[in-house]
Order: sequence, then structure tokens, then C-alpha cells
Amino acid sequence: MVRIATITPTRGDRSAFLRNAQRLIKLQTRQPNEIIIVDDIPRSDNIDINWRYHKGCHEAVKRGCQLMIFWEDDDYYAPRYIETMVNFYEKLEPKPLVLGISDTIYYHLRLRKWNKFIHPARASAMNTVITAEAFRKFPWPKDAQEYDPHGKSFLDRQLWDWAAQNKCGKTFASH
Repeated sequence: MVRIATITPTRGDRSAFLRNAQRLIKLQTRQPNEIIIVDDIPRSDNIDINWRYHKGCHEAVKRGCQLMIFWEDDDYYAPRYIETMVNFYEKLEPKPLVLGISDTIYYHLRLRKWNKFIHPARASAMNTVITAEAFRKFPWPKDAQEYDPHGKSFLDRQLWDWAAQNKCGKTFASH
């Protein structure tokens, strides 16, 4: 059976979000083998979630995990999320290095409004699974300072652009 890790990046100042993320993991019908929380103190006011994902994936690979599921601390995941992602991955031949759900449903708390976004041929980070092989092959920046927090430099965008270029990514719709 494939070894799975959830990777949760957080900032040290989000304890309520982190507790909720851990609660949602415990409710999963398929439990991960490893729960990796990267709780780094922010180095600046810039968005630096990408570096935390890198550190978490590195740790998951060291622990022998073949699949890493990005699990953001401020998002909701249905109880069958891990099961669905892993089952879809296991059915695919050839196996993609990057897998994701191509549509994302957001709920805006203040506006009390749902929005659905379709990402053609990619997924947002919260809907992405990568393999250990993808971790080893993807050209990660060397340290947190190399991550530009704007536009194309978000990890999900870089990762999916890389997967498209290398023809190693696969997405599916949630409906």
C-alpha cells in the first residue's frame, strides 16, 4: 500500500487554523501514514508558504512516503478527500507525478458567498498531490528567499507549469 503524508504549512501564529486542520485530518476515511506540520516563524511579511511545502515534502520523502498531499491549515476538506485522491491516483496508468482536482470551491466568510473556480490543466495547491519522484525532479528554489510571492511564483503555478512542460501531471473534476 502506498505511503501517504499530509503536508501542512503554517506560520506559528495560526493555532486555531492548525487545530481545525488536524481535526479534519482525523476525520478522514483514509488516514495518512505521516502528518507533517511545518510551523515556521515568518521571515518577512511576504507570502512564504512555498518554502514550508518544500521542507514538508523533504521530510515526507525522508520518512518513506510516496505521495504527499498538500493540506492547507485554513481550508476545509471533506472526510473522503484523501481516499478520493489516492483512489484516483491508483487507477491511473501511467502514474502522474502531480495530481490534482481542477476545480476549487471557495466560501467567502464575510460575504457568505460560494465561488467555484476552474483551473484548466492545473489545480490549486490545496487540491494537489505530488509523488516522491516529483519532489526529487521538480526544480525547487534553494531557500525561502528565492520564492517570489507574486503571480507565477506561487508553488502551485510553478509545479503545474513544470508538470505541463514535462507531461507528468493529471487533473480531474470534482463533480
